[in-house]
Amino acid sequence: MSHLPLQPEFQPRLVSVRLEDYSVDAAALELKTMAEPDDNKCCGYFPAMHADGINMDLPASKAFAETYPEFEVDGMPVGFSFLRMSLKKQEAKASFHLDTDAATALTGEPDTVTQRRVVRLLLNFSILHHRTLAFLDVDPTSLPPSFNQNYVYCPPEAVPQDSVRTIAIPPRAGRLVQGVLFYSSRVYHTGQDDEHGHFVGAYGRED
Repeated sequence: MSHLPLQPEFQPRLVSVRLEDYSVDAAALELKTMAEPDDNKCCGYFPAMHADGINMDLPASKAFAETYPEFEVDGMPVGFSFLRMSLKKQEAKASFHLDTDAATALTGEPDTVTQRRVVRLLLNFSILHHRTLAFLDVDPTSLPPSFNQNYVYCPPEAVPQDSVRTIAIPPRAGRLVQGVLFYSSRVYHTGQDDEHGHFVGAYGRED
């Protein structure tokens, strides 16, 4: 089956931002300390998520979010969404999915996701390891979506393997942070872990 490719304006691209201080290191230590005893070796700060099991007692992560409530990339402001750290490769392989909103990626209206423009800035805060973003170079309207409540994903059997692309986000160099900017409601995407896990931050907006 042939699929329409992504329009050029929706192609993910590498960008960078510069921090004014090193408060991200305090957040990294906090998340690492919380992730070590966790069964999945993972911890995140998700201020817009209100559910059982979401740890909100993360003062260093909160302070970072308050210090950097938004970044401006190419004249476009994007607001803080979350920080997440994993100390190992996660066992479950995440599906290629679309973000239904900018705040959490999971709490927007799924039925209209491809009619809206949710912008995502995914930043790699690790100072040692790259972070890989995989995406499908396919117009999302040409693939059959599946729904798990507000989670919109492409079933593994429907993923056109010849359309899988990857972008490696370089590690942070001091206060210079690399990231990928893309329309996450128009691009099926997923993070790919290696044995080093990840330390990422997400910012977003909906036009």
